[in-house]
Amino acid sequence: MSLLPSAAGNGDRPDFIHRFRLFFFDGWRAAAYPYLHVPSGPRPMTTLLHSMPENPMPGYPVVGFFDGARNRKIRYAVFRSKAPVIRGTIVLLQGRNESIEKYFETIGDLMAAGFWVATFDWRGQGGSERLSPQWTHGHVEDFTDYERDLTIFSR
Repeated sequence: MSLLPSAAGNGDRPDFIHRFRLFFFDGWRAAAYPYLHVPSGPRPMTTLLHSMPENPMPGYPVVGFFDGARNRKIRYAVFRSKAPVIRGTIVLLQGRNESIEKYFETIGDLMAAGFWVATFDWRGQGGSERLSPQWTHGHVEDFTDYERDLTIFSR
């Protein structure tokens, strides 16, 4: 079953990372911002998306996990526009050390323009499964795993 339909302001504010008080912080940020609590050990994947008053989640997305390459759990979200005419689907791919939540504002703007937005967190990033026992460390075994995850997601 495909996650995407068969047819079919920038959220990167300079002060955003200071207010993005979730669990997506690596070691240097934890040291630079001691008010953040960074637990040690594996992090359970219990909450699918995190909305904040300063960065509200747009709409009511379909959210879950799919089995990526090498059976890693990859978090995804599909945001459906309620526009009367859907203009298409945009697959939004984040950069390293980013997550779906960072792009809520952009996703909201795209939805308002009549687009669906399909996105996922790369393996080892955001809410996707970590490959290292230290969840604050980003790691990938093989770069082609990223390509395989994208291929699986786009089916």
